Amino acid sequence: MCDRWANSFKLFLEDMGHPPEGMTIDRIDNEKGYSKENCRWATMREQAANTSRNRRITISGESMIVMDASRRFGVSQYTIYNRLNRGLSDHEAVFGTGRSRYVTINGERMIVSEAEKRFNVSRGTIYSRLDRGLTDHEAVFGAQK
Repeated sequence: MCDRWANSFKLFLEDMGHPPEGMTIDRIDNEKGYSKENCRWATMREQAANTSRNRRITISGESMIVMDASRRFGVSQYTIYNRLNRGLSDHEAVFGTGRSRYVTINGERMIVSEAEKRFNVSRGTIYSRLDRGLTDHEAVFGAQK
């Protein structure tokens, strides 16, 4: 906290004013301390978004956290994080690569979404298993022990 505020609550109020209804003090840059230049009044949602634990991505020049991209573009956070962890770009993590993934089951090659419908297993499960190195058959039906 800056010396100005540490030594006088009156000076803090002079700089920041009283908090608006439902707002709390938030540091703009979490690497810096509390000062007039680095603080703002923010909602709890804004505070939750402004944490170093959040992963920021850039879509069409706009920086946002994964949670906001998920809500805005209708893609699950799990899918976005999974794609990012596989090395896809921010754009590909949200919108996909435009390339379909396939599995071959009993000699028949099919798109993963078709396997999802035919064998009643989620495509997220299939992708996750494929990413772990399982065979197409194991990805769809699970690894046999």
